[in-house]
This record gives sequence, structure tokens and C-alpha cells, in this order.
Amino acid sequence: MSRIADDLVVLDDSTNVKLLESFQQGVFPDRARQTNRDFRNWLYLTKNRGRLLYCEKDGIVAGQQGMIDTELQVQSRGVPAVWAVDLRVRPEWKMKGLGVALIGTALSQNGVVLAVGISDDAHKMFKRQGWVDLGRVASFIRPVSARGMAKHGSPQSFIGRAIRSMIAFVLEICDFKLRILLGFGRRGIEIERVKKFDDSIDSFLSTWAAEHVVSCARSADFLNWRFRDCPLDSEYQIYKFSDKDKLMGYMVLCSGERNGKQTLFVEELISRPEHYRLLVDSAIRFAYEQGLDAIYYRGLDSKLQQTLSRRLFVGRSDGPRFMFHCDNDRIGSVLAKSANWRISSADSDMGFSLDS
Repeated sequence: MSRIADDLVVLDDSTNVKLLESFQQGVFPDRARQTNRDFRNWLYLTKNRGRLLYCEKDGIVAGQQGMIDTELQVQSRGVPAVWAVDLRVRPEWKMKGLGVALIGTALSQNGVVLAVGISDDAHKMFKRQGWVDLGRVASFIRPVSARGMAKHGSPQSFIGRAIRSMIAFVLEICDFKLRILLGFGRRGIEIERVKKFDDSIDSFLSTWAAEHVVSCARSADFLNWRFRDCPLDSEYQIYKFSDKDKLMGYMVLCSGERNGKQTLFVEELISRPEHYRLLVDSAIRFAYEQGLDAIYYRGLDSKLQQTLSRRLFVGRSDGPRFMFHCDNDRIGSVLAKSANWRISSADSDMGFSLDS
């Protein structure tokens, strides 16, 4: 491993990007975000949000490991951490210790390392290194059309389509009546689409973080970097919620295709738990207004997940695997309980690929 460590380099403005791009084009799918130069620069070379570590050997790049910096709020205390992302090794370099060296460097440099979307091979390696497996990130889907109710890849019979259309029609009527009913008593509440997060959210976030045992730090600067400045094609819809000019929270949505269905993705939802129902109902309304088929959520927030279930969101088993490594036993004991966590698609790289 020491020999490999001598060849590890951190991406910076002096990097020979041609070697790096050649490697990335060979190990990632066509048109993947990892091969997008603007995305790579945004993630790793702006505002010190992340770092890309790679191994250059004999004139080629043999492997890479990305890291996105974050700060965990653990029982209201700040704990530096990183999200490990995009670990890749050339096929001919597998089983030679390079992957272990790359992730091992991340572990040696950071007290807490987090990862979602871990492959089966990486999962085995992580377990050997002492990572803790938290299971899978919660995943929920809510159909809002007949197509949204159809099972992906299943035959579409005439009777099946007719039944789904009828159910979708009844569901839409029920959703409409419920919105009217719940609308009474909500005078003064304003939901407006905005171009960016303003500084008023920073003081709100300090109170919001106290609602969760473990969460990733948030700020207006971070959220604007993540959603407004992100160079991917996704158009993020940022909504601000207020009651008589008092901030109640924000929600970030994004529409795209998932399993052949036009889907509204809940990328971020920041509010006190008593307002979750209002925000979820608003997302349902927006999905109808945009003529979409379904709403999809991935994240960890036990109270939000309860609200989604009450609004007929169906839990799925396809959420990404979630693991962490911590060198502090006291902090690790808190992190080891998945119910303590609050994460969203704004964290790590969950939200970068909508159809993953």
C-alpha cells in the first residue's frame, strides 16, 4: 500500500485532466456526470466543497476516490466528516490493493467517513475495514396518474389500464378535496417559488438542526451552491414557505424520468415536523399541475416518513445502501442508530442522478 500511496494525487488546477478524463470515460457510462468537466470543476475545485484523489501510475490514471466535505450536527455538536463518492479502479488494477488504498486514505485523513450507494464488492471491503452498515436509505413513491400506478416493465392490458385510470381519477378527486379542506385555517401562509435561498434561512436552520439527533450542516451558501450553482441539466424548483412573513421552511423539487415515468423528486425539505403535511400536500399539488406520473423521495427523517405514509406514499426497498466509518466510539454509538439520522438528496451524491 505504501508504494501505491506514493502515486496518489489530489485534483487541482495543475492536474493533467486529459489523463483523468480518459480514465473516467473508460470506467463510467456514456454521458455520466463524472465525465462532465463543468460538474467535476464545480464539485471539486470551487468553494472547497470536495476533493478528488486519484492514482497516476506509468502515465495512466488507475483509480480514483471522491470526497465531499460536510459537518455533522451530532446532538447539536459539530463533527467534521466527508462523504466518500465515486470510487473506481481500472479493471486490470482490481484485486491489487488500489481500492483499499484509496478508501484507506480517506479513512486516515478523516475521523468520520460516510457513503451511500455502496456496491456489493465495496460493501465487503468496507465491512473488513470496520465500517458500520445502517441498511438502506428510505425510499417512497406516490403515484398521481394511471401510468404512475403501473409496475415498471409489466404488460399493459386494457383492463389493467382501465382500472388504474379509475383509481387515479378517484385519488385525484380525494387529493383535491383534501387540499380544499386543509386550506381552511391556513390564511396568511404563502408558498412562493424563489430563485435562491436567502440569508434568513441561516438562523432558522440553527433551530431546525436541533430537531434531529444527527444531520448534515446546512446554510444558505451551501444550499445555493448545491441547487442553484450545480451545472447538471436538472432544473431545481425552490419553494419558500412563510406565515405572515415568518419563515416556515423551504422545499426543493426537481422533475425527471424514472423507470419510464415522469417523476417529481423531493430533493430537500426543510421545516419543523408540524409543517411537513403542508409541504407534502404542496408537492402533490405541484405534481398534478405539472402533469407528472409520480412523486419520489429518498432520505432519512422518521417524522417526514410518517407523514409520507399517511399521504399514501408507498415505501420501497430500492433505497441506496448507507454505511459509515468512525474512529470515535462515543460518536459512533450515536451514528450507529439509523433512526437518529436526517439526510436528504442534498447530501452525498444521491440527488445527482435522478433515475438511479
